[in-house]
Amino acid sequence: MFHSMQNPETMLNHPSDHHICRVMEWLEADRKDIESTFFQGRPVGRLKAFKTGLSDPHFEGFTVSLLQFENGFRLIMKPRSLAVDRAFHGVLSWLESINPELSMARPKVLDRGDHGWMEFIDSRQEPTGPTMVSLKKFYFRQGIHLALFHCLDGGDFHNENFMVSSDAEPIAVDLECLMTASLDRGDAGTLPSFLRSQEESVLHTQMLPVWLKGGMKSGVKCMTGMAFPEPEKCSIDESSQNINSTDEICADGICTDGIMEMSDPVHWVETINDGFRKTMRVILENRDSLLSPEGPFEVFRGLKMRIINRSTDEYFKLLERLSEPEFMKSEEAYDKGLDQLNSIAARLWNSAAFAESEKRSLRRGDIPVYHICSVEREIYIDGELQTYTPVTVDGFTRSSERIRSLSEEHIQLQEKIIASALGMQASSGFAERKTESAESADAAAETETGCTEEFAPSLMNFAIDCGESLAALAISDNNGARWLGLASLSAQSPVLYTHFTDGGMVSGTAGIALFLANLASATGMEKFAELACGALDYSVRFNENLRTLGYGLNGEELSAFGGLISIAHAHGECGRVLHRPDLISRGLQLMNHCTEIPSYDDSGSMDKKIPNPDFMNGMAGALKVMLQLTESAELTEQTEQAEQTEQAEQTEQAEQTEQTEWKEHIKPGTMNSSSEWMIKSSAIGDVLMKMQLPSGGWQVPGFHQPLLGLAHGAAGISMSLAGLWARSPSMALLRSIERALDFEACHFDSECGDWPNLQVTHVKSFMRGWCGGAAGAGLARLSMIASLERGLGLHYQSGNLSVDSQSVEILSSDAAAMTALAGRLLARLEQELELAVAACETRLFAGRGFFEPQLADPPVEGHHLCCGRSGIAWFLHAVALSGCGSPKISSLSESVMKEMVNFYRQRGFLSLQGIDAGLIIPGLLNGISGLGLTALKFLERADNGERVSDPLTLG
Repeated sequence: MFHSMQNPETMLNHPSDHHICRVMEWLEADRKDIESTFFQGRPVGRLKAFKTGLSDPHFEGFTVSLLQFENGFRLIMKPRSLAVDRAFHGVLSWLESINPELSMARPKVLDRGDHGWMEFIDSRQEPTGPTMVSLKKFYFRQGIHLALFHCLDGGDFHNENFMVSSDAEPIAVDLECLMTASLDRGDAGTLPSFLRSQEESVLHTQMLPVWLKGGMKSGVKCMTGMAFPEPEKCSIDESSQNINSTDEICADGICTDGIMEMSDPVHWVETINDGFRKTMRVILENRDSLLSPEGPFEVFRGLKMRIINRSTDEYFKLLERLSEPEFMKSEEAYDKGLDQLNSIAARLWNSAAFAESEKRSLRRGDIPVYHICSVEREIYIDGELQTYTPVTVDGFTRSSERIRSLSEEHIQLQEKIIASALGMQASSGFAERKTESAESADAAAETETGCTEEFAPSLMNFAIDCGESLAALAISDNNGARWLGLASLSAQSPVLYTHFTDGGMVSGTAGIALFLANLASATGMEKFAELACGALDYSVRFNENLRTLGYGLNGEELSAFGGLISIAHAHGECGRVLHRPDLISRGLQLMNHCTEIPSYDDSGSMDKKIPNPDFMNGMAGALKVMLQLTESAELTEQTEQAEQTEQAEQTEQAEQTEQTEWKEHIKPGTMNSSSEWMIKSSAIGDVLMKMQLPSGGWQVPGFHQPLLGLAHGAAGISMSLAGLWARSPSMALLRSIERALDFEACHFDSECGDWPNLQVTHVKSFMRGWCGGAAGAGLARLSMIASLERGLGLHYQSGNLSVDSQSVEILSSDAAAMTALAGRLLARLEQELELAVAACETRLFAGRGFFEPQLADPPVEGHHLCCGRSGIAWFLHAVALSGCGSPKISSLSESVMKEMVNFYRQRGFLSLQGIDAGLIIPGLLNGISGLGLTALKFLERADNGERVSDPLTLG
């Protein structure tokens, strides 16, 4: 066995003698019942061929087996009870008795407690493949399956757990994951938010798209159980008694190109939803019959179900790692590696018993398996009942409660989720989707913009395409608008689950709303404004729900990209671009809930929690949002005062209407004045300066040393301090900024021309995008230049410095000293901006400039805003607009955008989150919202005052 571990696939499919002997014993003992159940009492004769390894191995190598007898009969053996299968077939019979249109195939089964026998499913298709009629039949029945598995709380119904009969009947062949218990996964804060929401929806079944990293198609493989499968070929070689690759048992299923393309489930959403809707309504209208003591649901009481700790693919990944030479030196090294890898991989249950069970199973080549009785809370580990239980609600109760709570609104919501999940695949028409108003796009692009005239229409059409895709995939209800994205349980897990977006800026609805509001402003298309407001509504409700459950939003209330602060920022920016003062006011009210200034104790006490100072998740980002919202509120107040002066009665009546609308969002007495916000902003600045280390950097929780860059490093924090200095100048702030720049300068790698990634110490490493790369460092410096110039009220070019009299009054006695220091900082920032531009050019084009192939980081390939090429393009375009760079920067940034748009036009999708598989990911920093916003940034006009939102600096 140890020798076989050198190949995980061999290890997991190698049948043991023990396995073969037990199957032969079961066959002999059950022969008469097998003949009567499956073959009308006819004798099956001698066994002619036997194949194991048709499933994952459990309990010392036992797998599903295929048997063929000398008279041609074939039979499936499963090394588990088939009582769940029999109970499910009872539900199918009940469903058919009420509505014959919902009839489903039910293969015969013979349950023997510790094992069972199942009718062999002949999956031979017509030589030409499926027809349109057979595909419609197949997908209608998959809609029925989805409804039943949703109501019965089923999970793990991916593509490997379905077969298709010769007449296009989908048959679920692994039903042991029905009635999933409600699990308490230890520390509440470790439970990913997407799991909490998807457990109550059809996403939990995993029939809808689940993606596996490392697949054949550009990095991911779709594991959806919904799709018509590509048949595998296998048959029996009579001479060797083995099953080999021919088409006797499963036909090749070769389809014509047109039909094969139409077999994708995205083309059958209406048919799937038709089967789903009809089944759900039968259950809704007849649930008393279903749940009665005499009904088919009662048969599930007391049955043993399987629960999943982590996916088989994750276990395969562990075993693949363990086959590396460092772990194969000895059994001791293998065991040590197993302990190490098992500890870093995500586990849903914090239990030593589970951890030891996993290791025991993996050592013997098994995939770990756990069971639970449907009406109990104790879990069986390795067949033994455990006293420890992570179960809060048993599966039988949970499923019955779901059925009793069904409503027409719930059914309609699930249909939207089904359509959105299947529509995420770009084959649904992302590149071909036509905008409703091409005239709006042309009109918006005809004006003078920041890019060349001939490229502007392409950019506008691209931005509108992104908006139309978001509109098509939106899931809207009384809670607002949300979307579906991708997430894994851990960095180690190879499985990407389809999940609901959260309320934040990175990949959630706040960030999506930001793009949609800017798109509405640029095109005048009201539907995008309405969708943006719906997304903001969902963000607020998402945060309220997490607070009710005792969770913080992504763990950080002050996070400008994931916390409540991010939702406040999105409201402020959407209010600004849509000219909606009520949204700005709502954003300020949200800020009131999360602006308690963290305290910092520098005494070295281990009992004190160190606050996060960084830009992305901590106080620096919160400070930038607070300053931006305060400015928006002040501008709104000034506009209102001017309107009151010019239009007395009309303005007064309009304001009364506005105030009535605001009352829905704002409670009297909860708003702060601008001066109060500045006091809070200054207090945050004081804490940040207090936290600055002698080196000039800041220690961010979770990192082993102070970092460089915008998201978590000194550049981002000093950028926020510069923004504060522009509103409230002080010498202390300028000196803090200077020390931060000194810290970054002392780590700059002059040989490679870039700021290194200090998270990696064993090799030279440079971040490639916005968060920790040169693009972010450059954006921070560009923002600091603007803040310093604004704060001093000066015009700075080529070393000339001038200060107006009003600024000198504001600066009072420190005017001269601060003017001199600001001048030095501005000159320095301009020089470092040139370094950032050069480094970005290197990251874009391998072999150019000073790119070193031996470094750990390749050129940037993805398109997304955070770590992809669009983030670099955004920075270069911002430099070009500022006038700080050379003329070639403008053409360079535009060439990056042209490359991205051409990629999209030619292939119909974009490279997002490192995935080139045609998936439409909606988020801002990781998806199409960010790319659409980048296109709008390139179309921004400098002379009309309509500034596109900047999520990269929160400016």
